Amino acid sequence: MIHSRFPAASNFAYKGKLVSLVTEDICSGPVNVVLAPGIDFSGTKEVRIFSSSMQFDDVHFKLNEINKYCSSLSWDGCDKERLMRNMGSLEKLTIKHSSLKSLVFLLDRKRRKHFNSGFEKEMIKRITRGWNKFLAEDYSAGTALMKGTGYGFTPAGDDFIAGFLAGNFMISKIFQIDLDVVQEAVFSQSRSGNIISDNLICFSQKGLFSEKIKNLIRSLLHDNEGPVLDSVKAVLSHGETSGADLLTGFICAFKKF
Repeated sequence: MIHSRFPAASNFAYKGKLVSLVTEDICSGPVNVVLAPGIDFSGTKEVRIFSSSMQFDDVHFKLNEINKYCSSLSWDGCDKERLMRNMGSLEKLTIKHSSLKSLVFLLDRKRRKHFNSGFEKEMIKRITRGWNKFLAEDYSAGTALMKGTGYGFTPAGDDFIAGFLAGNFMISKIFQIDLDVVQEAVFSQSRSGNIISDNLICFSQKGLFSEKIKNLIRSLLHDNEGPVLDSVKAVLSHGETSGADLLTGFICAFKKF
């Protein structure tokens, strides 16, 4: 059944699972079905997925006849020194290009002055308390404080959690560090009841990423600052603050590491 609809995307939910019909302007992802120009899904109310085919409205196609997006990454041949240099650039670029009302205030305290309303001031207090719990390695309590906190289609705290889990997954693969206990402590407390957030967090914990995040990770591992900037801007284009909130969580995972 339909969950939410936007000009470039329609989200459908069933028993906690999600599938999204999107235009080519939206990147590929674990649950995204990217449709060719001219296919109108603006009135679609239901998507049917079978073992070998998919159907919505009058559109019906076999799953083995479409290009399948791979959400995982290969971690072979990673340049650790380049990665750590680029992580410094990533933090600077995120601070420079992100929305003033994003969670980037965790990276740049001067950003706090832009949060003026009572709700906003309480939000930054709660997020800060949550991050301090992370720093104290009380991940369950920190996640409980952050989840569902903030405004937007996906709350800022949820996006941060997804970014933190993604960063930890990357650290565990590249540096061969067992972070399963941390990942489970965060993930077990992360469900906020927002099905979009819950799916994003679930995939982040498993190392399954959207095309924009995969491109960013590849740039961090193999490129210089120019391509990294392009990838950062692509992620920041997601929502008003969602991309910045996710990147903040991702960067904070490395800062904690």
